[in-house]
Amino acid sequence: MRASVAVIVAFVMLSNAHWLAAQEVKSSYAEPPASDGVPWYRRAINFFFFDIDTNYIATDRYRMNVALRSDITCDNYTLREGRGDDYRALTISQSPGYTLGIYAGWEVITAGWSVNIAEVLDDGDPGRRNTDYRFSLMGTFIGCDLYYRNYLDGFEITRSEGLGLDSGNDRQRREVEGVEARVAGFNAWYIFNRRRLAYPAVYAHSSRQKRSCGSVMLGLSYTLHDFDIDAAEFPDDYDDFMERHSELTHVSYHNVSLGVGYTYNFAFLGRFTANVTLLPSVSYHISRLEQTDDCEPIYKNLNCDVLAKGGVTYNTGRFFAGCTGQFRMYLNRHDRAAIVNNSAVVSLFMGINFWSKK
Repeated sequence: MRASVAVIVAFVMLSNAHWLAAQEVKSSYAEPPASDGVPWYRRAINFFFFDIDTNYIATDRYRMNVALRSDITCDNYTLREGRGDDYRALTISQSPGYTLGIYAGWEVITAGWSVNIAEVLDDGDPGRRNTDYRFSLMGTFIGCDLYYRNYLDGFEITRSEGLGLDSGNDRQRREVEGVEARVAGFNAWYIFNRRRLAYPAVYAHSSRQKRSCGSVMLGLSYTLHDFDIDAAEFPDDYDDFMERHSELTHVSYHNVSLGVGYTYNFAFLGRFTANVTLLPSVSYHISRLEQTDDCEPIYKNLNCDVLAKGGVTYNTGRFFAGCTGQFRMYLNRHDRAAIVNNSAVVSLFMGINFWSKK
C-alpha cells in the first residue's frame, strides 16, 4: 500500500515538474498587476516604474518615505581669457552652504525644501536669503530631477591669475559683494538595463540592489542660468579685468545637454548599495551677454559638459541612511573670454519608509 502511494506521488510530481519550473522562472520578475479593470495610466506607471527582476532588485514594500537631509553645496565661476603669458583668470566661489531639509516621497515622486542653517540663525535681511528647491520623479529606468537655486549672498574671490596683483597666482580668499546667481533646470535619464539596475536605490531610497549590476544610460538636461556681477563692489585690483570684459558682468544662458554614460550599482554586505555614475554630454548653449552699449548679442555654440555622481545607502526596507555626491561642469565661451561653472553637492540623509503595500 505504501509503495503504491509513493508511486502515485512520484508520478504527480514528475508530471508537474515542467509547470513548477516555469513558475519558478516566472517568479523572478515582479510583474505588473493584471490589466483587468486597471486604468491605462496605472498600467503605464507599473511598466515604467515597477517592472523589475527580483533576483537583482528587492521589491519595495512601502508606498511612502520621509527623510531628513543635510546638503553641503558649493558653486564657483571662473572668468578667463587668453593663453600662455596673456592668460588671465578670476574665480568667484560661493561660500560652502550647509542646509537642512525635509523630503517626502510617495512611490516614485519625491519633493523637498531646504534652508540654510547659518542664515536661519542670522538676523540678516530675510529677502537676501539663498533658496534651494528640488523635485524628483524616479523609477526603475526613467527619471527626472527638477531644481531651482537662488544665491544672493556668500560669494568670495578665491583665485586670480595675471590680473596685476602682487603675486601672479593669488589664492587668498576675499569676500565680495554684488554677485548673484540663479539656476533652474532639470536632469532626465534613461537606464537601458532597466529590470536589473535600481537607480533609485541610492538616490531615492525606494528600493535596494540585491546583486551588483551596471548599465549604459542616456541623459538629457536643460539649465537656465543667470549670473550677475556688480563691478563697483569689487576691489580696485580687478577694475582693468572688469572693464575689458564688461559683457561678463551679466550672463544669461540656456544650456541643453545630451549624453551617453555609464552607471554601476555595487551591492555588498546584504543591505548596502553603492553607485558610481559618469555622464559626459555634448551641450548646445544660447548665451546673452550684457555689453557696455546696452545691447544683448546672442552667442550660440557647442560645448562639452560632465556630470559625475556617486553615493552609498544602507537600507533595511523600513529604515535607510547614507550619503551622495554630485559634480557638474558647464563651459560657456565666446570670442575673447569664457565662463566655467562648477557645481558640487554632498548630501547626508536618513529616513523611514511607511504605509505598507497590500
